[in-house]
Amino acid sequence: DTTLADECSNLAKKWVEWDVKSPVPFSPNDLTSFLPLQIQDFLGAVLEENEFPLLKVKEMQKFYKFDTSNNAEVKFRWLRLCLKSRWEDKVDVALKFVTEQGRMKYVRPIFRDFYNWKEMRQKAIDVYNKNKDNMMFMTADAIAKDLHLK
Repeated sequence: DTTLADECSNLAKKWVEWDVKSPVPFSPNDLTSFLPLQIQDFLGAVLEENEFPLLKVKEMQKFYKFDTSNNAEVKFRWLRLCLKSRWEDKVDVALKFVTEQGRMKYVRPIFRDFYNWKEMRQKAIDVYNKNKDNMMFMTADAIAKDLHLK
């Protein structure tokens, strides 16, 4: 049964296809019946898109309040989407997340996202250099490679 997955895919598709010049067809209630795993899948599906405009990400925040999530998996995907859309207001939040979260599965992709954002690359490198001694060796080493420091 793919009912739960289909709900995620359908909502993601609706966001991707939404023309920002038309009325906003979303509601805070869109996610009320979603399980945390569905929210993760929804954000993951949107994140897989080649481009997702910042305006849509900001609208998404208005409706779904992802900034308030305490779920690390949701926060991880949300912050990656914010970085991918180049939302400068979320840079410090994402850098705080990677310094508080020691798990390689979270920190490496976010540092890679920062490396791909040329204007924020040095800021991420500075945060890495400041915090690398507090990271597990393998994590710090992998991130150094991702940031092209090794």
